Amino acid sequence: MTDSEWRDDPVVAGRKRAWNGQWLDHVHDASGTYVEPYLGDSPRWQYGVVALGSFNAFERIQSTLGALGESGWELITVYDKASNWLNGFEKGFMLFKRAVPPGQRLDDDQWVVSVNLAAQGS
Repeated sequence: MTDSEWRDDPVVAGRKRAWNGQWLDHVHDASGTYVEPYLGDSPRWQYGVVALGSFNAFERIQSTLGALGESGWELITVYDKASNWLNGFEKGFMLFKRAVPPGQRLDDDQWVVSVNLAAQGS
């Protein structure tokens, strides 16, 4: 980085971000230097998929909405038609999203997940 300086990151406390008249994507924390896109106040979303199955779909939807809602998940859509385009979800599925807090890092395979309802407290 040339002609820039480290300043307190406006998004994540305890982290430094490069500044040269505008915020750059170079950040530094206790673990070292890494590159992360600066997203400002824009939310990042993690997506979760829940298979509905063939039986008791209505009850499954109700219990899923309750359990995931308490964990910060927001319902996007319910796909309730039989289909074979997505292996394992041929009887329908529910698609959810939840905000990823600024500074929280997700592995590449964690941006879209199959949600385990048992882990959500249901």
